[in-house]
Amino acid sequence: MKKILQLTAAAALSLAAIDAKAQLPDGSIAPNWTLTDINGVSHTLYSDLDAGKTVFIDVSATWCGPCWSYHGTGALDALWAAHGPTGGAGVSPSTTNDVVVYFIEGDGATNTADLNGTGSNTQGDWVTGVDHYIIDPAAAAINAFNTSYAIGYFPTVYMICPNRIIKEVGAISATALYTAKGTCPAPAAAAADATLLASLITVTTCDVATLKTRLQNNSTSPLTSCTIIAKQGATTVATFPWTGSLPNAYDFVDVTLGTTPITANTTFTYSITTTDAIAANNTTTGTINYSALQANSTAVTVKITTDRYG
Repeated sequence: MKKILQLTAAAALSLAAIDAKAQLPDGSIAPNWTLTDINGVSHTLYSDLDAGKTVFIDVSATWCGPCWSYHGTGALDALWAAHGPTGGAGVSPSTTNDVVVYFIEGDGATNTADLNGTGSNTQGDWVTGVDHYIIDPAAAAINAFNTSYAIGYFPTVYMICPNRIIKEVGAISATALYTAKGTCPAPAAAAADATLLASLITVTTCDVATLKTRLQNNSTSPLTSCTIIAKQGATTVATFPWTGSLPNAYDFVDVTLGTTPITANTTFTYSITTTDAIAANNTTTGTINYSALQANSTAVTVKITTDRYG
């Protein structure tokens, strides 16, 4: 019985560790990294993104059965062949030249022999016949990567748009991966374009919302000012004349517009009112589930007995 309890406790701790590293939420900013592939070539994520490429990352482990099954579909190599960088190994001469694909070995305890299918901790040969980039980082590097990308399970397949926004797309076909790419905004090209990426509403008490949004420079020139408003329905509840410095394309800042009371489920709409090149990316929304907040609140009743002397 004691052994069973010890095993149960160990399993619970393992699951807790995984839960604590739940994947990066869709819409997050992907952290930059520089890693070297198995051919000795260094790659930097933001360099690919700045070149207008959408980056797909498959974080797997050589011992992982589901990872091996996905590897066997050839989806990532098919995506690479049809849409990878011009002149890349195995890339079609008619490529769209707008995608980069990386396989990253996510377990620092595996080794080169495992990657090549000759080790004791592998499902097979992960290298032969693969044309897209393969990265097998040292333990310290992959541990840092897994932490920054909140890797909680294998395989994790992320898509990162040129504007740094990340989405977990999952182990899907090459066609579905490229279709997902269509949700990415076009690379920055305009001289003046501010964009709102997400609503970041927080609730400090059950009836007061802090209105916050993420502003990004989506242009080729520095962004130094714009006006952002927040509406609750048709009513403007906050106006904020932001000034600052976002000197480079895709630089971003989180902007707090103010606070407003709430008494029901509420959707706020944020808009940039300043004229710029692309109006379509000037609006984002966020919703507060007020009823859920009320349901989760804790009422405390304090009873006081006086001494009867007033």
